[in-house]
Amino acid sequence: MLEYGEEDTTEYWVDIASSYSFTATPINTVQQAFEHPQAVHSDIVKTVHNEIDDVDIKVVGHPVKFNGKDPGQYTAPPVLGQHTIHILHDLGYSDEEIRMLQKKNVIQSATKL
Repeated sequence: MLEYGEEDTTEYWVDIASSYSFTATPINTVQQAFEHPQAVHSDIVKTVHNEIDDVDIKVVGHPVKFNGKDPGQYTAPPVLGQHTIHILHDLGYSDEEIRMLQKKNVIQSATKL
């Protein structure tokens, strides 16, 4: 199918499948899903600020509105290693042990001790 499908559009293949009574819909990229008219209409895409990297990120909001109100408060997802030191402290690791793990590249953390 790839040999034949590389030059054809998604719409072409959905139409072919539908003509044989197959259920077929396009598989969207994240960007296409965020730009889909239904996503725009339902205001499900939210923009949050990641303060560590100083960038805005689009995230999926709450899918249900109550009395037309969005029940969510949205925050950026953590960056890789953002909570590593805190978790290791909770597990009983000392600052010195954590520094040694960082020095040996055993752990990755967003901050250094």
